[in-house]
Amino acid sequence: MMASQKMCLYRCRANLVTSWKDDNPRRRFLSCPLWQSGRGCGFFEWYDPVMCKRSRVIIPGLLRKLNEKEADIERLK
Repeated sequence: MMASQKMCLYRCRANLVTSWKDDNPRRRFLSCPLWQSGRGCGFFEWYDPVMCKRSRVIIPGLLRKLNEKEADIERLK
């Protein structure tokens, strides 16, 4: 089933969201569209498979370096 067809417990189309937590960097999940408003049904389902431990260690550092470089570029403009 495609992500756009998955329904939450309220029968609303689930949102595909990206995690930015260090333990699941850039891992996508499905959630109730009302989740961020605090009125969600609690629906949660991982969309992407689990990453290996090495990826979970390396990716956050790479993302930090990328963000630092992007900030440097903005300061130089």
